Parts: sequence; structure tokens; C-alpha cells
Amino acid sequence: MRIKNPTCIHPGCNRSSWSCEIDHIIPWVHGGETSLTNLGPRCKRHHMMKTEGHWSIGQDDAGAPNVTSLGGETYVEPPEPPPPF
Repeated sequence: MRIKNPTCIHPGCNRSSWSCEIDHIIPWVHGGETSLTNLGPRCKRHHMMKTEGHWSIGQDDAGAPNVTSLGGETYVEPPEPPPPF
């Protein structure tokens, strides 16, 4: 998980995934699976903002996580390049 996403999956955040919490992109209580495609590292701050409803979280058709702010702007975090090995 942390090799695939070396930083927080929130757009623009560069906190190391080693200091992040593993979070469901689509919450488990809303039918989200506990799978590699639905999990990602999210720093404590962005995890809290998601949980409290400040940001709407989703995925685009390619599976890249995105967030929508209270102002209606949607931001997509492009996937990290694959590891060199």
C-alpha cells in the first residue's frame, strides 16, 4: 500500500504515507470494500476532514482518488508512478 502511494492521497498533500492512516476511499459503512483499490494512505488531518464531511471523497473511472470541496471544486490526485523494481 505505502509503496504504491508514498504520500497522502489527498490532492496537494505531501506527507509521507508512513505517517498516514490507511483509509477507505469509499467508506466501509457505505459499501466500500477493504481492498487495495479502495484503500489509501490519508494523513490524520485529511482523514478527519473527510470523516467530518468537509470534503466529499470518490474515485474517477480510472480509480484515481478525488475530493470535492464545500465550494464544489473537484480535485484529482493523479496516480503515483510505479516503483522502479
